[in-house]
Amino acid sequence: MVLLVPWVLVVWLWLRPAHAPADRKPSAAFRPVPTDAHSSGGKTTGPWGPLSFSRILIEPPEDFIPVVFTTPQPIRWFLPVADAAAAARFWQDLALPPAARDSLQRATLSAGEAAGLLVRPDHATVLDLSPADRTKLYAALAAHPRNALQRDPFRCRVDAVEDWFEGSGLPADVVGLTRRLLYERNGSMYLSDHDLVLPRIPTAEGRLRYIKVMSRKTALLGLLHVGPESDVDALVRYWGQGRRSKDIEPLLQSLARRPEGGRIDLVHLLPAFARRLLYTYPTPSDDPADLNRDCHWTSLNFYSAEADDRFADLAQARTALLRDYYQVNGAPALGDIVMLVRPDGQGIHSCVYVADDVVFTKNGAAFSVPWTLARLENVVAFYTVTEPIEVRRYRLKPR
Repeated sequence: MVLLVPWVLVVWLWLRPAHAPADRKPSAAFRPVPTDAHSSGGKTTGPWGPLSFSRILIEPPEDFIPVVFTTPQPIRWFLPVADAAAAARFWQDLALPPAARDSLQRATLSAGEAAGLLVRPDHATVLDLSPADRTKLYAALAAHPRNALQRDPFRCRVDAVEDWFEGSGLPADVVGLTRRLLYERNGSMYLSDHDLVLPRIPTAEGRLRYIKVMSRKTALLGLLHVGPESDVDALVRYWGQGRRSKDIEPLLQSLARRPEGGRIDLVHLLPAFARRLLYTYPTPSDDPADLNRDCHWTSLNFYSAEADDRFADLAQARTALLRDYYQVNGAPALGDIVMLVRPDGQGIHSCVYVADDVVFTKNGAAFSVPWTLARLENVVAFYTVTEPIEVRRYRLKPR
C-alpha cells in the first residue's frame, strides 16, 4: 500500500502547507447548526456507551486567508489530452449543450502544455452551465490533479447548504450567484467558480468575508452519557485504550456516582495529542517541511505524548504502519487507523476511529483544514472523486 501526500497542496495557494501543532489556532467561528438523524439529541450506544452528537460549523481565522486568494484569478482548466482532435472528443463525450460544447472547444488552446492542453473558458459559458452539466464537466476535470479547484472545491453537505450561508452577512445577490454555481457530487454541494463571484464584491473586506464563509467546515460535537446504571468498567476498557485507563477511570466514576449522572465531551476522553488539536487550525507556514504534517502524520501520532515528526516522512509513515499495526475486520475500536484506498492500492487518506462510526480526521495538510470529528461515511464521500474507495482498518499491535 502506498501513502500519498494530498495532491492539492502543490497547486492551490489557499492549500499551502500546514504548520506544527504547537502553533495551532482555534477556529474563528464555532456555531451550532440543526442536527441530522445521527447527530440528534437522541442517544446511540455500543461498547463506547450512550453517545449523542450535534453538528457545528467552524471557519478559519481571517489572518489565515492569504490576501492573494481574495483576488479574482483567470479561469484555467487543464485537459490531459494530446491534441485538438482528442480535446474535441473530450467535449463531445460529455454531451454538453451544443453552444457550451462549441464555446469550450474554441477556448481550448491548440498550443498545449506538457502532457495536455489548456482551456481558457469565457465567464458567460461557465456561468450558464446547468448544475447537471457542471457536475459532469467538473467530475471529468477533477480526474487530473492540475485542476485543483474541481478536485478540491469549497464544499458543504447537501442538507447543510442553508447553514453554509446563515448569518454570513453576505449580500443577497452574492449568495444568489453562488447558489447558481453550486453543483452536487457524492452527497455534497460544491463550489469551484468563486472567481466568478469575487469581481461582484467591491471591497477587500467583503471578499475576505466571502472566502471565510465558503471555507466553513462541518464538524461534530460528541457527548458521552454516564449515570449510576452505567457499566463503568466497560466504558474504561473502551475509552482507556492506549494505556490510559488510569486517566479515564476517575472521571467516569465521578459521573456515575451522581444520582442524575452526567455528560462529558468526547474531547476529554481522547489521547492528549488529539485533544490538543481537535477543532483547531494549523498556523500557515512557508516551510516545505511542514507539507507532510497531514492525515497520516495525524493518524500515526494519535497515541503519542508528543508529536513524532518522523511520520511526516511518507516512507517512514508507511514503514510504521506495516511494522506496528495489523489489518483488522470485525468490530472497530478507539484508535484504529482507517485507511481509504483507491483501486490501484494507493492510500489517499487516513483517519482514526473514535466511536459509533465517527472518526478523528484532518482532511488534507492545508492550513485551511482543521482537525475535526466527522462521520466516516462523509469522509469517504469527501475523498471519492471518480473512483470507488475501499475502507481498511489497522490496529496497533499489543506491546
